[in-house]
Amino acid sequence: MWHLTQLSFENYRSFERPESIELRPLTVLIGRNSSGKSAIARLPLLLHRGFSRDASAPLELEFDGHDFGASFTDLVTNRIPTRGITLGAIASDGSNEVALNFTVGYWQEFNLQAVRDFRAQRNGAHDCEVRWDRQGDPRSGLSYFIRGHEDKAQPPGVVRFHGLSPIYDPSGVPGFEEMGQEGMSEGLDDVAASLSPLRYLGPFRDAPGRDERIPESVVRDMGPRGGNAARMLAGDWLRQGGRVLRNVGEWYREHLGGWQLDLVRDGQRFSVVLRSPTDPTITVNLRDAGVGLSQVLPVVVQHELDRLAGHEGGLNIVEQPELHLHPGAHGSVADLYIQAVLEGSSRFLIETHAENFILRIRRRIAERHTFHGGRALTPEDVAIYWVNDDLQASPRIRRINLDDKGGVDFWPKGVFAEDLAEVQAIRRAQRELAE
Repeated sequence: MWHLTQLSFENYRSFERPESIELRPLTVLIGRNSSGKSAIARLPLLLHRGFSRDASAPLELEFDGHDFGASFTDLVTNRIPTRGITLGAIASDGSNEVALNFTVGYWQEFNLQAVRDFRAQRNGAHDCEVRWDRQGDPRSGLSYFIRGHEDKAQPPGVVRFHGLSPIYDPSGVPGFEEMGQEGMSEGLDDVAASLSPLRYLGPFRDAPGRDERIPESVVRDMGPRGGNAARMLAGDWLRQGGRVLRNVGEWYREHLGGWQLDLVRDGQRFSVVLRSPTDPTITVNLRDAGVGLSQVLPVVVQHELDRLAGHEGGLNIVEQPELHLHPGAHGSVADLYIQAVLEGSSRFLIETHAENFILRIRRRIAERHTFHGGRALTPEDVAIYWVNDDLQASPRIRRINLDDKGGVDFWPKGVFAEDLAEVQAIRRAQRELAE
């Protein structure tokens, strides 16, 4: 099974200089607001779309409910489109490794993107390089110098790109049969496979309606705003025996104040409710409960669906899974992802503002905690990155390494230190009043 193991980028959003992150089974991004965490977290979406058959541009700005900006200038550092954006991805199946790098340029007079440079490597060996020779028109096709896997340079030729994928035309490229097209196509397929399935759950999630129509078909996709969580829960309840519903309900009861989540049916419609811990006949519609209780619903439902279905593989991107929850529940949310990593092969890229989320990861490593007698979480399972909001800092992204006792080799100054700073300020004020 192919997994995405590294992302790299330059002149992308606020990241002017080359930066990269390694992706582990559980990769976590922390940092202040507007530091660039979301831009990193969403980058696999851009790549996934660029490799798809539906791509209409190398870096498509609007698709499947995702919005990356009004134009290419919104993606590039300092809004200087002539500089282009360089992106890279490495994928591995444990035995083999494929690395792809792209530079995407922009012709403002035509409002057109085009791939300026492309490079593919397999297991560290040069496979193919396509480099713009500064000739050609993006409207009809650029001209490229091409170098193959045997390091044979070819005269300039026209190479077509569909999204980020190069498509060779034998009639337009001399020596086409010698260019390692088969190997390069496999490389593209391997990286594309590492991004499939790709799921994204954003920081703005839709609460279930006060009542919902019971779905008459199988709902398989949560959606980027989690809007299908309740319908997926209803489908399990009506057609699969309701085991997911029971597990989700129990998670709410155990971690969110004793109120158990449940569904109530009324003809062809249903409601998501919370049952009182003292009297189960008393219910409150989820719409009338705290916002955090509805925001976490897609997180818990997806987790339980995957566990019971034995879902494996793919990359899951989640922004602020703890959104609007009391800090006391942040560790419980972290446990969902830790459990998924230990029991399956799915990988997670999480952007969070929750100190307790990070502390729970460190605690589980120190405890050598297992779920249901499985293996324990290790430092090798986790990558934590601090994204610096100082645009002059180099590098902007720094890895925080964990040891087998949950300790860290580095911690950024002032990050998750607000509680200590506030206590110190209170003590200073108290001393001043006492004087």
